[in-house]
Amino acid sequence: MAIPLSSKLCTSSSIISDPSSDTHLTDNFPFPLLSDETTDVLKAYDAWGLKKMYGREYEGIYRITYVINEDGNIINAYSKVSVKTHALEVLEDIG
Repeated sequence: MAIPLSSKLCTSSSIISDPSSDTHLTDNFPFPLLSDETTDVLKAYDAWGLKKMYGREYEGIYRITYVINEDGNIINAYSKVSVKTHALEVLEDIG
């Protein structure tokens, strides 16, 4: 489903922790993927930490969206992201 971009949305990017992984290379995202091998940026945005799956604990990326205005200030944060509805929710919020 194509989602129209808001005129208020300037740019979009995504941060990945492992640039050697080819997981995201076939997705053809219409925005840049930023690499954070040291996880410093991810930690600064509280997007890296302990996760649990199938009884196993490991460190990984939390799926969080930050809406940052033209002044560089975070104006909204979404920490509980539903893949099916998230994009529309963000677009509704930014108008």
